[in-house]
Amino acid sequence: LFVVMSLFYCSRRVLNNYSLIHQVKRFFNVISKTDVQQFIDSERGDYILIDVRKPEEYSHGVIPTAKTLPLGELPEALAMKEKDWEAKYNFKKIQPNDTIILYCRSGKRSDTASQILEARGFKHILNY
Repeated sequence: LFVVMSLFYCSRRVLNNYSLIHQVKRFFNVISKTDVQQFIDSERGDYILIDVRKPEEYSHGVIPTAKTLPLGELPEALAMKEKDWEAKYNFKKIQPNDTIILYCRSGKRSDTASQILEARGFKHILNY
């Protein structure tokens, strides 16, 4: 309870638009570079790593094994048929029970992407 209350008081500005429970849940879904590396090294099971940055940002580098799907395309992409998704994005369409790791430059877009996925029933979403 102390940790939750501390998060609330220390992050009051961040919490203005979200419920405390929502923010605490988001806090625990954030993973580290070490965690991502363990997934890549297959020590933590199957996963789909998705870079939600804009295509012009890919020149700054993309994490090995990452798939690219810009945040702005995510809602429309989720409505696509599997074959259309695979033709456009070159990877299998994500499913609600997949372990999905999202990342961007600062974490804001990956958090937004996780909210979109969560609203559509995705259960295993992590932010890097």
